[in-house]
Amino acid sequence: MKNSPRRLAVEILNRIDEAAAYAEPLLDAALSGTALANPHDRGLLTELVYGTLRMRGRLDWIIGQLYRGDAAALETGVRNILRTGLYQLWYTDRIPPFAAVNEAVGIAKKGCPAAAGLVNAILRNVLRGKERIAWPEMAKDPGRAIAVLHSHPRWLVERWLDRYGIDETIAICRAN
Repeated sequence: MKNSPRRLAVEILNRIDEAAAYAEPLLDAALSGTALANPHDRGLLTELVYGTLRMRGRLDWIIGQLYRGDAAALETGVRNILRTGLYQLWYTDRIPPFAAVNEAVGIAKKGCPAAAGLVNAILRNVLRGKERIAWPEMAKDPGRAIAVLHSHPRWLVERWLDRYGIDETIAICRAN
C-alpha cells in the first residue's frame, strides 16, 4: 500500500487542508516521482485528488449525515480518508465498491488506527443504500440545497440566486 494512489491522494488532501497548499504542485510532484509508474494508478491519483476537491461540499454533507458526532471535529486525515472513499463509491464506476472500502480501511489502519472501524462503518452504510442520505430540501432552503447538491460554496450560490434565480443558478452550477 506504500505507493497506493489512494494513500497518496489522502496525503495530498491532508497537505492541502493543513498547510493551505495548492493541489496542482503537490499532484505534479507526486506524478513526477517514481512512486506511481502505472498510468492507471497515475490517472486514479489525479481523479481522486481533483474529484474529491471538486465534490468536497457534497462529500462532507454525506459524512455529516452518517457520522453520529460532530463531523467537523474529525481529524483531517480521517475526513480525507472518508472523502476519498465516498468519492470512489459515489462517483466512479470502474472501482469495485469492496476495493474502495478495503483500501480506505487499510489507509486508516496505518495512519489513524482508532478510526478504522468508523471508516468501515460509514462507507458500508453508503453501500447499504445511498437513498438513506437526507438531502437539504429545495423548498425550505434553496441556497443550502443547491450548494450541497452541486458542491459549491453557499455564499456564491446565494449571490447567484439573488442575481439569476433558482433555475439559472442550478444551470450555472451544473456547467461549472
